[in-house]
Amino acid sequence: MNKQFSLINLIFASLLLLSCDDTKSAAELVPESINITPGSIIIKPEEKQQLRAQILTIDKQTIDDMVITWSSDNESVAIVDQKGLLTGKSQGTTYILATIGNVQSSIEITVSAIQRRILSELFTSST
Repeated sequence: MNKQFSLINLIFASLLLLSCDDTKSAAELVPESINITPGSIIIKPEEKQQLRAQILTIDKQTIDDMVITWSSDNESVAIVDQKGLLTGKSQGTTYILATIGNVQSSIEITVSAIQRRILSELFTSST
């Protein structure tokens, strides 16, 4: 009887260990930070650029399938839709924000009618 009881305990303990799963579902993962790419952008009025966001946990695990709320600090300069599609509106600088709950990240956007190549040449020739 004692051997039979020990065998039952051993089988039960083995099943219990096998049923434990250390991986967490997306619902259990807590966002810690958001990385937006590209990092900073210069676009022309009416030009569009797709933004991407990577959501990370505190231990740098990527979280998929979370809804990000995109917004612009100044919609007269640039707007962004809820899929992260950025559109330049008028010359100026603004910040685009990606938010999930109380976690937020931002990038600086410059809208300029001057060609990017000219701006690039100005920066490289002045150094």
